[in-house]
Amino acid sequence: MILLYMVFYACIEPYTPDIEEYMDLMVINGRITDKEGWHYVEVSRTSSYNNPIPKPVEDCDVKVFDDSGNTFQYTEESPGRYSCWIDKQYLVPGTRYRVEVLTEEGGVYRSTNDLMNACPDIDTIYYEVSEQASSNHLKPPYPGLQFYISTKESAGAISNFRWEME
Repeated sequence: MILLYMVFYACIEPYTPDIEEYMDLMVINGRITDKEGWHYVEVSRTSSYNNPIPKPVEDCDVKVFDDSGNTFQYTEESPGRYSCWIDKQYLVPGTRYRVEVLTEEGGVYRSTNDLMNACPDIDTIYYEVSEQASSNHLKPPYPGLQFYISTKESAGAISNFRWEME
């Protein structure tokens, strides 16, 4: 039994890719939903694969524009994290939004206009108890819940959805 354990254990070798090229790129991550409340944009820079550290970009001027001529000014609440309260009247499916970020160094980053699609109603939500295999074959699987969501959407409607569980 001990010999069998040693044979399986010896087969596991960590893999670390040899990545030398590193580009210092701007990353702008944000989302607009149809829910009134705080909306966020995070501005950061990429870090090296071999030294993954957060690199928030501070002191930016962050604005979101809609196709009706409204401008939403975001304020920095923590390093690289910008927020803005947007009222329900401005969060209408069918509206197009774009973000603009001006950095302290003079960089200008503008997205294209992106359409907020209407989200179909959720038809059913259910879960099943399941086991997920561990990445380490020597450890037993761990129990969990797998959630399923069904919607009824019309033909030609959106094909990508995002739900967050609270």
